[in-house]
Amino acid sequence: MKRLFSSAEDVVLARSPEGAHPVWEALLAFISVFYRGAVALRAALYRRGVFKSTRLPCTVVSVGNLTLGGTGKTPVTMAAARTLLQNGFSVAVLSRGYGGSLSKKGGMVSDGKSLLAGASRAGDEPLLMARSLPGVPVAVGRDRARMGKEVLRRFAPQVLLLDDGFQHLALARDVDIVLADASSPLANGRVFPRGPLREPEENLLRAHALVLTRANPEDPESPPSVWPEDRPVFYAFHRPVGWTAAGGENSRLTPGRHMGYQLKFMRGKRLAAFSGIADNRGFFSTLGSLGTPPVVALEFADHHAYDPADVERIVEKAREAGADCVATTEKDLARLDGWPREAPPLFALRIEAAFTEPEAFERFLVRSVKEAING
Repeated sequence: MKRLFSSAEDVVLARSPEGAHPVWEALLAFISVFYRGAVALRAALYRRGVFKSTRLPCTVVSVGNLTLGGTGKTPVTMAAARTLLQNGFSVAVLSRGYGGSLSKKGGMVSDGKSLLAGASRAGDEPLLMARSLPGVPVAVGRDRARMGKEVLRRFAPQVLLLDDGFQHLALARDVDIVLADASSPLANGRVFPRGPLREPEENLLRAHALVLTRANPEDPESPPSVWPEDRPVFYAFHRPVGWTAAGGENSRLTPGRHMGYQLKFMRGKRLAAFSGIADNRGFFSTLGSLGTPPVVALEFADHHAYDPADVERIVEKAREAGADCVATTEKDLARLDGWPREAPPLFALRIEAAFTEPEAFERFLVRSVKEAING
């Protein structure tokens, strides 16, 4: 398998401070101390009421993390939304909308029935959630308190799900669910830029539940030592569930026109792959585990905005490798404006968050929401 692009994450890892020049280490340590102090001061100002947290007249559930990079927040947010819907709650999702033009002023991505914005305006993850969660309004905006009020005015949901909301202290929440990668929950334990932590590990104690993602279902890892024994820990993993025919001779990129196929559909085919997510190599590894290792794999930076030149190069490399099909992720699919009809057909791998003990997660979530509603 040949890799043709390097992700932004690779660049960061290549510049890890471990073993670096002492002057460089000292500089990073100074910045890290300053950053840690700023984070602690901000949290203290919110606790003391100097900075105000807006409390909305509904139950607010946040799905977030403590580290930079991807831990699977979007699949877990969607799993939480489906769980609440199945238990009779009305739900809406609110995201910052990273990478979309609507992020600054805020706006609706979906009213639960129709898509109201594309990836360039909404961001790839909100668009993916809007497509995957029929009946669930999805909104974006940096000022999530203001957008939360707008969502309540228009749809009156019982539960507002915050995607990536753990650090968003301006909006009070009733339930905080924090995610961490099971293989290395707190990485080196250092805050940015000496490590990947957005805030010190002791701030994990703000959370009501911990979800260790990308877990090994047969041998779950232990939670971080800082996590209290009396608070719930859940284990989740990404489960491929099928393929979406997204572009090419027999399909279109039009929402609602996608055709679904079982996982076995791709077996025996020569597959080219590309992705621009936080864990590109994890995606390529998943393809290999399905029996379809890509003959060529193209890596882009997380949230990469694909232009026609990118598509042309992907198609060119796929043809050079003699690929029958091209595979990508649903998040990447959301950022594509089109796919040449004459190119090898494009498919997106559909992935869901699955819990090793789904009933336990459902009981926790439903009980927590009911307690919040009943006061």
